[in-house]
Amino acid sequence: MHLLKRKPGIDYFYPFKLARYLKKSKIKILHLHNPTALFYGTLAGKIAGTPCIIYTEHGRDFSSSIKVKITNSLLCRIVDKIVVVAEHGKKYLVEHEGVNEKKITKIYNGIDSKRFGSNHDVTLIRRELGISHDQPIIGIVARLDPIKNHACLIRAMKFIVTRLP
Repeated sequence: MHLLKRKPGIDYFYPFKLARYLKKSKIKILHLHNPTALFYGTLAGKIAGTPCIIYTEHGRDFSSSIKVKITNSLLCRIVDKIVVVAEHGKKYLVEHEGVNEKKITKIYNGIDSKRFGSNHDVTLIRRELGISHDQPIIGIVARLDPIKNHACLIRAMKFIVTRLP
């Protein structure tokens, strides 16, 4: 990993600094994950001649200024491939930002429970934990980050417990 510091606000020289690093390191695939990375990374990747620029759209802040929306729309058209984590992300990019549908691939967030399912005896585990077969089990698989909103799950659990027999 290499850290390239940038100035607060818009750093007009940062794409050139990043492009030098991309060229020097012979980066072939540049994968960007947020609007700031989309802005600087797309410009730098194009300046450096990076063969493949991928942007993953995790969700959009629809309260963004018109300038930000136009910039993101233009940059999304420039990248080589876009990954979205839900159908509504694809729909938004196609309908509101004019992105070619063929450029977009959907990879859903979440876990394929069949693929990562356990071969453990659930009845035995419930017995070991003192959980009867008719009691529901609620959980979450997520990093501890405010955006994952664990507090909401905890509030929901309290609500569910008061309504279940």
